[in-house]
Parts: sequence; structure tokens; C-alpha cells
Amino acid sequence: MKKILFILFVLCCSFTYPDNFCKMMKYILRFEGGFTTIDPGGTNFGIMQCNYDTYRINHKLKKQSVEYITMDEVYDCYYNTYYLRCGADTLPPALAFVHYDTAINCGIGQAHKFVSKVNALTYKQNALRYVELRDQLYKWLAANKDKKRFLDGWLNRDKQIRLILMTDF
Repeated sequence: MKKILFILFVLCCSFTYPDNFCKMMKYILRFEGGFTTIDPGGTNFGIMQCNYDTYRINHKLKKQSVEYITMDEVYDCYYNTYYLRCGADTLPPALAFVHYDTAINCGIGQAHKFVSKVNALTYKQNALRYVELRDQLYKWLAANKDKKRFLDGWLNRDKQIRLILMTDF
């Protein structure tokens, strides 16, 4: 019995995320930044307080401010809530990156709508077409005066994604 528990402990504690996910996370964390109070309850590394509350409850942990989220929790949230749920793990790297980032920034439902619309010759062309669809969505959203203040940041993120696709994927 002790041997089985030891093996389970080693397996659980030695879990490493897929290389492609880790590669994407270095960009996601750069985009999402640190703690901010722009959203109700606050957001840290792109994780909103309400989502962090759900995460802590699901892991049988006491609620706490998202300001104190650990990097392990950040990775776990992103991996399970976005990366796996949106299916980025099943896509080629360039398309997976844009799809994953879209799931985070626009929601998984919108990400699925976009990925179903891209159908170019290469995976990189699909990824670049996907970014064009995001640009269109952001411009449409910015017609709402409450969202207009986010447009420059959204378009800048897409510009950075295009550069990343050309140099790193």
C-alpha cells in the first residue's frame, strides 16, 4: 500500500505541462499582466476574482483575494479552464496559440466560432486569418462606447500575436 501511495504522490507531484502550453503561457502572462481592479473583485494574471473563487471552492480551499493567487494556481486555471476546454491541445501550434488566446480573451464559445471559420492553405495562414476575425470583432465591440477604451489594447495584442506567429510558431 505504501508503494502505491508513493507512486501516486510522485505522479501527481511530477506533473509537467505540455511544452506547447508552456510556450504559450509566456506570452499569455505577458498579455494578461498583474493585479488590477478594472474588473469587479479584481483580476490577477488575467484570472478574475469570481473565477478564482470557483477554482478555490472546487479544490476545497478557502476563498481569498485573487491578488494572492500563486503561479501554480494560475497555470492550473489556464490549463484546465481554457487550454483543454477550448481544444487547443488538439490543434497545430500556431492555430492552437491563437485559439487558446481567443478563448481567454473572448470566451470559449467565440473561440469555437472563429476556429470553425478559418480554412486557408497552411496552419499559419489559418492562425493569421483567425487574428483578422478577432480584429473585426474588437472593432465591432468598440462601437459600444463602454468598450471603446479597450480597442487600442485589443488591437495591440493582435499585432503582438501576429509577430509571435511569424517568429515563434
